[in-house]
Amino acid sequence: PNSSDSATSEAWLNIIQKGYIAYAQISAEACFQSLPDLIDLVLPDIELGKSSTRDAATRCVWALIRECIPDSKLGSDGVQAIIKVLAGGLSYRYRESWALVFLLIAALFQRLGKFAHPSMDAVAKEVANMRMEPEFQFKDEADAVLGAAIRAVGPQVFLEILPLNLDGSQSQDNVGRAWLLPLMKSHIRNAPLGYFVSTMLPLADKLSVQSQQFVSQNRELEAKIYNALSQQVWALLSGFCNVPVDILDSFTVGFAERLANEILEVPATRSAICGALQTLLTAVHALAHTESANGPITQQQALAAEMHLARFAPDYLAQLFNVFALSPGNGRGYLMDTITAFLAVITPGEVNATFAKVCAMLDQALKSHKPPTAAELTEQYLEAHPPPTAHTMTDLAIVMAPYLDTEHAQMLVRAAFVLANQSEDAMLQKKGYKALSRLAAQSA
Repeated sequence: PNSSDSATSEAWLNIIQKGYIAYAQISAEACFQSLPDLIDLVLPDIELGKSSTRDAATRCVWALIRECIPDSKLGSDGVQAIIKVLAGGLSYRYRESWALVFLLIAALFQRLGKFAHPSMDAVAKEVANMRMEPEFQFKDEADAVLGAAIRAVGPQVFLEILPLNLDGSQSQDNVGRAWLLPLMKSHIRNAPLGYFVSTMLPLADKLSVQSQQFVSQNRELEAKIYNALSQQVWALLSGFCNVPVDILDSFTVGFAERLANEILEVPATRSAICGALQTLLTAVHALAHTESANGPITQQQALAAEMHLARFAPDYLAQLFNVFALSPGNGRGYLMDTITAFLAVITPGEVNATFAKVCAMLDQALKSHKPPTAAELTEQYLEAHPPPTAHTMTDLAIVMAPYLDTEHAQMLVRAAFVLANQSEDAMLQKKGYKALSRLAAQSA
């Protein structure tokens, strides 16, 4: 139908959409063979049709991409033909409908997955170039395409297609793409952790060294830029820790020590690293204790990964306890979350032994404890100073409550009654009641 006849066009598009989905279920091969020509026939409706017709055409092509490309044909010449048709939608004549074209290209990346490389490399480059135009109006839509590309081919291949070029010597053909870093953070999943260790971590170090060199040269602006870039690279770690398939090979003693040292010595990267460790531990623990055939790794692989990570837990907990004790009261919640994640994977014996040490430190702290003044309980004070040691040790004891055996749970009960009798420190009293409440909930 003529694109100007919206009623007829939309009815036809709806029929085609439903009909071809049914066709694919009956004869997938024959349906797929006619797909490039059909999409080529529909695409002008996205360019020329009225708003409702454009939407109907977009829904139609989106459904064809999702439902009519068989898994066996993802790397075929037919897909190459579809890519060529959709790439035509990036031409200037479609400028009023680029948002819809980007939606379809993102859907194709999602459908093809790893088969999008190298077939859609040129499309990804074109979208990135459009995205970098100063006056380009569809940056969010372009980001959605590139995000889909990252998920489809993985960060390593993606950065081979679109290098970051952060060495400071960009030419016209070697343009810097620092803007990709925040985008990558949101879309990295199930990627090899080894790539972060071998490539991204050295890049973060290089950027940090460059920042320090600029500091020594009193070039403050450049120093801040390169330091920010280094932090953005570190922020990618969380995505690489979202159930990587190579935990046993890549989470080595050396890498574990590097992360522990960063947590202890570099406050700027501490939150990102703790968040990444939480992601890794929580996801692996969940997969290890859930029977599911759809995860990125099997339950047996997850159990092996959990046991591997548990080896590092005691040393991490010792570091985290130290940092937690020295951190301001209002800025250490993420540290407690990380501690909780490690407690879930270590052995009961290690939890109980650690708890006994914390109780001993709590007992020692109470002997010299002085209740904080009203000024020391204000938001402003707690944003800059750590709470009293007795408060910190109590918080650590409480977080271990769900993992204690009977003997050590009774130790916590006795400690809670001592805390509840601290009449001069209402905050400590509340923590005592909280400990009892946590134990009661655990036994219920």
